[in-house]
Amino acid sequence: MRAMFRHPVRFLLDHRYTRAHASEYIDGELGAHGHHRVDEHTGICPRCARLVESLRRTVEGLMGLRTQPAGGVAEDVIRRLRDEE
Repeated sequence: MRAMFRHPVRFLLDHRYTRAHASEYIDGELGAHGHHRVDEHTGICPRCARLVESLRRTVEGLMGLRTQPAGGVAEDVIRRLRDEE
């Protein structure tokens, strides 16, 4: 966190950049410089680190839905709703 106090403008710029490009970072779509910028920022900013980790878990969860047979998710939701009655 000390880096934030040494260069507060840079911290804020990297904070905005990380939040705006978190999806591209997770998808591996940033160039080397952008990837490094997000890596460096998430190393000192717990809020952005949590954002990136949360986004990563969300994407992994959504990708896991692809392994469900067609209609599998909808059928599970309907079954759970019926079980609650």
